[in-house]
Amino acid sequence: MYSYYPIRRAREIAWYYTLPISLTEVCRDGNVELYFSDLDGIAACYMERHGKQLILVNDTASRERQRFSIAHELGHYALNHGAMMFTMTVEKIPLRPPQCEADANRFAAELLMPKQKLMRYGILTAKQISSICGVSLQTATIRARELGWS
Repeated sequence: MYSYYPIRRAREIAWYYTLPISLTEVCRDGNVELYFSDLDGIAACYMERHGKQLILVNDTASRERQRFSIAHELGHYALNHGAMMFTMTVEKIPLRPPQCEADANRFAAELLMPKQKLMRYGILTAKQISSICGVSLQTATIRARELGWS
């Protein structure tokens, strides 16, 4: 079931920031600690430890991938999905429902590429979105399509 809550929540947060959205500032303002490390194939994860919220990011990924991964994990935090848990298998399979992942992706897209800010500044092409918002051209193309701009 499609929910507009992730988009609404991301817009509430993005309102206070300028493009490109500084995820370091968003994390700081939300009391989320950000750490970079080689996560052995995992893009990022949101965890809680000793009462603190942490986002771990794979430092071997591209800058654009890191930005989307951080925004996605912030989505899990902002949408109260709880901290990440992994199975004890070698595959490191996450135990989140697919709907939570879809919601976190919608949150990340709106946070990084907020529709209202893009429209206000006339940023309407995938190439412009990619350049100004610090996301991959593929991600920007998907976003432009979602917004009906391509």
